Amino acid sequence: MNASKVLLALATVALVSACGPRLQQVKNYIPPEGEQGLACLSQADRDRNQCEVDNQKRLSLCHAEAEQKASVTLAEQERDYGYALEEYIAAERGYELAYADYREQQRLIKRDGELAYVRCSGDVDLTQIDQFPQCKRELDNAERKANRLVPPDQPRQPTRPSYDDILAEYKRECKAVLENCGALYDQAYVSCGGQIDIQTICVANCN
Repeated sequence: MNASKVLLALATVALVSACGPRLQQVKNYIPPEGEQGLACLSQADRDRNQCEVDNQKRLSLCHAEAEQKASVTLAEQERDYGYALEEYIAAERGYELAYADYREQQRLIKRDGELAYVRCSGDVDLTQIDQFPQCKRELDNAERKANRLVPPDQPRQPTRPSYDDILAEYKRECKAVLENCGALYDQAYVSCGGQIDIQTICVANCN
């Protein structure tokens, strides 16, 4: 790195949705003048590299601990799953009986409506043809009554625990052990006399 103003562009987070212009923040790093400032930046570079190495060590250790915790958690959840599965099987049997009874009640109500329609129609002769709509209402009322019956709630089958899902959740927590090497570097860069110019540029849908 020399004393001239060298611009190092670092693209960061997109700021606008894909529907409109897509913007990005860009950091322009302007180094300080003088040998002392450049030497300071060299140390900042080394510190950032060491920070990233230390982060990798922390992450590896955290992932190893996550695997151990995931194994313990899986055993606990497998035990609870076994209990829940037994309860579900018993509830499912009860549901099947209740649903069969529900369907039978619907059938009986509709059958009674059909019988009432037949009786009504049998009493109507050709001189009383205008009474047929009233007979048809017997069927319609029975259909509505049958449809108003509330079916039983089907029990929800428990989900078997997954080691991969448990491990992934523990690994997500490992982000908390990481240092923000980029932010620390930026602080050091400014302390060394450098400047960081943040700009927002359009990278897509710029019309």
